[in-house]
Amino acid sequence: MEPILTIHGRKDCRVRCPAVVRRAIRKGVPYEYVDLDENPEVAEQLRKRLNGAAELPICTYGDDLWTGVRFEKIDAISPTQLKTAS
Repeated sequence: MEPILTIHGRKDCRVRCPAVVRRAIRKGVPYEYVDLDENPEVAEQLRKRLNGAAELPICTYGDDLWTGVRFEKIDAISPTQLKTAS
């Protein structure tokens, strides 16, 4: 099973988080959006993994984890990687 891009954000992230979601949509990258306000346990896990502070959004793809707007990371997820073998 291929990894999925997970975008973690908060309700007050009104510019950066939507920008990353739009980039994923534009590039055809399937994603899941996790609202950290509604999932405090996920927020705590990410805080521990990142040793405290992090800027939003926080994104994961497989074992890769990054914070902030990193379009190059999304662009590197090629649509051919996402297709399953027939």
